[in-house]
Amino acid sequence: MTFLRRTLIFFIYATAAFCVFAFWFHRGIATQKAQDLPQLISGEAPRPYVRQQLVPTVVRATLTIMGPTGRERLRAVAEEQQGIAAFFERHNLPKQHFPDYLVTMVIAYGCFLGFAYALRLLVNALYQGSARASDIYPFCALLW
Repeated sequence: MTFLRRTLIFFIYATAAFCVFAFWFHRGIATQKAQDLPQLISGEAPRPYVRQQLVPTVVRATLTIMGPTGRERLRAVAEEQQGIAAFFERHNLPKQHFPDYLVTMVIAYGCFLGFAYALRLLVNALYQGSARASDIYPFCALLW
């Protein structure tokens, strides 16, 4: 696979993953309300196991690895960037949890992007077809 094709596939998957992420996080479309994020991160949300244990554990582990300095940097960046601060204010999210929310968003976006690549590998392993078809299936699955 050429570098140009790999770059194009990454751009397409990244764009589709961002669209899915935006719809997932948008309060009017998603089943997860923005006010539930503090409960989700603390592990108290009334959801299945993945949302009660996996997400909070990964977020807390990431924040622990970052340490207090990393948390303060994330908080400072979030407060400096007007778009990020406006987003959190619009969704009534408390400022003390900025690092938690940012890490949760990055992990969720990474999961959507990783899903696209994992599905592409699965399609290549299971079906004998054109390379273009195996590139398009994950894009369609993300937008489905």
